[in-house]
Amino acid sequence: MNRLIKRGLVVVAFVGAGVVVPAIQVGAATANAAVIQETQTFSGWDFGNSPSKAKNNAVKDAQRQAAIAGYIPPAQCVTTFTDSSRWGPGYYYGTAVISCTR
Repeated sequence: MNRLIKRGLVVVAFVGAGVVVPAIQVGAATANAAVIQETQTFSGWDFGNSPSKAKNNAVKDAQRQAAIAGYIPPAQCVTTFTDSSRWGPGYYYGTAVISCTR
């Protein structure tokens, strides 16, 4: 009789653990879901009379695109790439990529 009671208690313990552990995992998953953030990259390009002006205009273009998509560029965006190349005398082409998180 004692064996039957012990086996019953062991079965109840395993079943109870089977009910409690998934509930804990679901609670942890919902807590982590609040931490997940969305990151998106935006690219911009523009022309200018100097390499720095072309790059600055390209960054502004990328920030403009981010603002249209709902990101607030100064606080949430980081410039990840800028480049400029010469197209002709006194004429430069600039490109920029920014990464924004919300």
